[in-house]
Amino acid sequence: MLLVPYLSPDRLREIESKGLSGIDACGNGVITVRGRLLVYRTGMRNKYPDSKPIKNVYRGDASLVPRALVRIPRSAFYERVSAVRDQIIAYGGSIALSTVSKALKRLEEELLIERRRGRIRWLQGDELLARLAQNYEPPKPSRPPVKAKCRLPLEAIKQRLVEIERQSRIRIAATGLASVSRYAVMAREQTLAVYCSEADRIFNRFGKPGEIELTEFFANLELFETQTQFAYFDIRRDQDGFAWASPVQTYLELMSGDKRERETAEQIVPDLTDWNRYAEWARDE
Repeated sequence: MLLVPYLSPDRLREIESKGLSGIDACGNGVITVRGRLLVYRTGMRNKYPDSKPIKNVYRGDASLVPRALVRIPRSAFYERVSAVRDQIIAYGGSIALSTVSKALKRLEEELLIERRRGRIRWLQGDELLARLAQNYEPPKPSRPPVKAKCRLPLEAIKQRLVEIERQSRIRIAATGLASVSRYAVMAREQTLAVYCSEADRIFNRFGKPGEIELTEFFANLELFETQTQFAYFDIRRDQDGFAWASPVQTYLELMSGDKRERETAEQIVPDLTDWNRYAEWARDE
């Protein structure tokens, strides 16, 4: 039995189609006992409308909420709305408590999470991932990407970026596509693509004259300047301190790509949907 503030006609039909029961605080509901009983009532207005409803909970800052939810195993839960916000902040995000509350309400109306007895937990992790993928939009660029050819080996490039990040507090994290080898097998060119908050400062601090040059040809370092939060959300640092994209971000970028990339994304799905393993994976990082 699902208990929520409001169930729209669409949500009632969805509940009925799945053979479930649910009622809301407005007088709408459906009670199903397979082969014996069906009680269906709708038409009561929503007594709890949002003053400014979120247009799309799977995009922008609001998407940090479903991303934080799929981060935990099925058996885990949050005790308060503020606990969800605290966890988002711990993962590197910034979000208003009111936005978290509205996002959770929308997810509850869509039957993807439940809030009862002081517990907030997801009900359909696979569907949360699917809707994140269907609505995914790349981080918004602040400027055209900076492409450069660096005469250092890949490990030295990564270490130089770690040093710049520590000294300047510029945000730096590998893109999801550049992080594929962390979670799946896919042949890729030896190009390191990273999201960053200030591309020019990175290039100017990077190295000595002759070590790096701007070029469109044979570039092995790409700097994508963006202030979009989810580009740096839930990053995973390796033992040298370099920040890789999270499994979720990597999955979403692959799913928005070509056929080969979408097929590679399927390699990550078992890890993302094996929620207990995902939790251990996160702790290991």
